[in-house]
Amino acid sequence: MSRTCRLDWENAFHHVMARGIDKGLIFSDDSDRSDFVERIGRCVEQTDMSVLAWSLMPNHIHLLLRTGRIPLAKFMHKLLTGHAVYFNKKHDRVGHLFQNRYLSILVQSEIYFLELVRYIHLNPLRAGIVKCMDMLDVYPWTGHYGLLNPETYIWQDTRTVLKETSGNKTADITDYQEFIRSSEVHCSTYDVFDTGIYVLGTSGFKCIHELESTKDGAHTRMRILGNVDYARRVYEKINQNRAGVLRNRSVEHSRIDKLFNHASRKWGLSITLLRSGSRSRRISRAREYLSYALTEEVGLRLTDSAKLLNISPEGVRKSAHRYIDRISIAD
Repeated sequence: MSRTCRLDWENAFHHVMARGIDKGLIFSDDSDRSDFVERIGRCVEQTDMSVLAWSLMPNHIHLLLRTGRIPLAKFMHKLLTGHAVYFNKKHDRVGHLFQNRYLSILVQSEIYFLELVRYIHLNPLRAGIVKCMDMLDVYPWTGHYGLLNPETYIWQDTRTVLKETSGNKTADITDYQEFIRSSEVHCSTYDVFDTGIYVLGTSGFKCIHELESTKDGAHTRMRILGNVDYARRVYEKINQNRAGVLRNRSVEHSRIDKLFNHASRKWGLSITLLRSGSRSRRISRAREYLSYALTEEVGLRLTDSAKLLNISPEGVRKSAHRYIDRISIAD
């Protein structure tokens, strides 16, 4: 079974999380964090994404985003791949930096927007990275600092947050400060912020608590943070254009065929050779590209990609990583 596509369209709100592999660090020092926030700025400029709230933790990140003219997947690919290449080169490491795909939850902003802003910005406080709100005010690796110091991260959409906390009146930082400090340990809905409430599939949607496990397949489910009416509207919306959002096998097979045909032309190899598992240099280079494209662009699991390429799932993972190491990120 392949991984599903993202729920996304222009002006859609997403709570996005990306974690280090095996809970490992994705930032080792402030220079890593500084490079990452600069990278966010470049990606915002290139994709018109709106970053409303964010926090950098030692082994994971939280982002509250609103999609612009470019899909969420393009923004996240550029951001995370760029950081992985930078981090691996700087720290002389190899292998994947992030665990699986990033997790994105479609958000019903009318209900959850402000609570998500507060949840994300208070992450360092809850984790004990800072000890009090006064320390959080001067901690530079969250959107909270960006709101208090709007000249620091000019790519951050501070106006939208300030207007919401001011009741859509003139944006006022005082209203935001009162809001963020009104509940330092607010936690009644924290679980749903990280899991969503509903999951969508080809046959409808279910409450996440009806599933046997909220962890199994966490990165393959289309998740929604919203009420039942919102979940129903989203399902009806995407069901009208299922090929664009829900898994469609004919589209999937067509994309796979196009990838193999492209690799065949580019490297001058027959498709039979591309699927042969040979270790020759030219075939290996083509296979690296295919490993990356099948897993990241089409969304196949490692096991499914391995069957197509006649190598092991671990071979697919390593080949995809070698391809990532070779590509240059447009900064």
